[in-house]
Formats: sequence, C-alpha cells, structure tokens
Amino acid sequence: MIDYGVISTYELDTGFHGYKFNIEGYGMIDDINGIEIGHGCLVSLSFKNSFFTSYVFIADKPVLDTRSITEDKYLFHKGAFKDERAEGRCWFVDAIKEVDGIIYTTYGGMFHKKHVVKGVVV
Repeated sequence: MIDYGVISTYELDTGFHGYKFNIEGYGMIDDINGIEIGHGCLVSLSFKNSFFTSYVFIADKPVLDTRSITEDKYLFHKGAFKDERAEGRCWFVDAIKEVDGIIYTTYGGMFHKKHVVKGVVV
C-alpha cells in the first residue's frame, strides 16, 4: 500500500507549486474503460486560501493499458507530480459524497476515510 511516507517524497510538478496535498483515505477503483485498476489512496490537492480542491487517485502500482495499440503502456499518468515513480499511478477523480466514513468518487471509487486521533492514523 502506498502511504504518506512515500508520497511525501514525490516532487510536485511546477504547475502545482503552492498546493498542499493530504491523504484522504485508502480504497480502490474497480475499473476504468474496462481495465481493472485496484487499490490505492485518495489524495486531495488544495491551493492555499482556495475553496477548490482537486482529488487524485494514486494506485499502489502502475496501471498498464492492456488495450493500447500504441507505445503508451500506462493507462494512468503522473498526476500532479514530477517524480518518475508516480508515472502510471495517478488519475484525477471527483469526490461525490462521504457516507459513514466512506468517500465515494467518480469511476466507482470507494475509500475508507483516514482518521487521525491524537496524532495516530486509524
């Protein structure tokens, strides 16, 4: 499972300087365009003093495009990150709603909300 320790070492792309990221939860997206995706984390990106928040799904491992007939082997991209380790792992999604500690996103994503209690992630 990819976690904050790993993601915090990723360098943000120049277009996202000034953004702060936060891991919102862990879960999965079942499939996109018929390609099985799997588990990962939901990360929010917010610009200082802005009401708008973007969300990025970061897969535990790069997602291969099994239907591609071109040289592009990954379905996903690097998202907001410059780091090559993010290549093939990121996909922008929209948070739809949160119910009973589960965040639902576009593409059928379901993520268990990360809770922090007295400095401990539970």
